Amino acid sequence: MLFINYLKRSIVLIAILIMAINTSFAQSYYHSPNDTIISNAPIDDVSVFNITQVHPTSDTIFSHWQKQSAVMPATWEASICDVAHCYTELKDSGTTDPIVTGGDGLMSLHLNPNFEAGTAIIRYSIFTTNTPAQIDTLTWIITAT
Repeated sequence: MLFINYLKRSIVLIAILIMAINTSFAQSYYHSPNDTIISNAPIDDVSVFNITQVHPTSDTIFSHWQKQSAVMPATWEASICDVAHCYTELKDSGTTDPIVTGGDGLMSLHLNPNFEAGTAIIRYSIFTTNTPAQIDTLTWIITAT
């Protein structure tokens, strides 16, 4: 009987420890509308596709991002923006300005298919310094017809 009580306490303690570990490494943001955008773009016009990192907690987060892949027709033009920086190309990597309480992160794809129909698939990974093992992949799948 003593052994069974010891075993029950051990199981409860292990469960509490696992919950504490999972909570301490949880991300402090989520993506809106989600981590993938599937959409259409008009021919010969710039379209903007935003993925927001909604930050509902009270901590400050520091995000890093890196291009994973970019496949699109050769005549298309694309660029990427983050919280405070816009680049004239699909930059390989970057670090956002700190995202403070009440602020949100942003990864924004700007795309002009010019006069060529086709599909672009662009992927960036993003993570915060406090949870570097939790990497999200943001994906834009954009078709122009």
